[in-house]
Amino acid sequence: MFTVMLGLPAIRVLVDILVIRQAPPEQRGRVVAALMTLIGLGMPAGVAGCGILLQYLPAQAAMLTLASAQAAGVAYCLTRRELRQARWPGQAVEAADA
Repeated sequence: MFTVMLGLPAIRVLVDILVIRQAPPEQRGRVVAALMTLIGLGMPAGVAGCGILLQYLPAQAAMLTLASAQAAGVAYCLTRRELRQARWPGQAVEAADA
């Protein structure tokens, strides 16, 4: 559990900088609400999906299925140029100063 939760603070900072602060100020509350809804739905959906997988597959096959689904998601995200070239909030100012 400790190892799994090590990246959580970094993920929160990343989401704060790349998603929440990029939203216009008048829409920031909506963005935060939508983000919290998606995060809140992820856990129950994951538990339900694991239960369904374990009902029909042995534990090893269920784990391999979950790992391959996550690997497919990561592979898709790696192909997206927008994610690899995300603009940080101070990036335009630093480029103008150089």
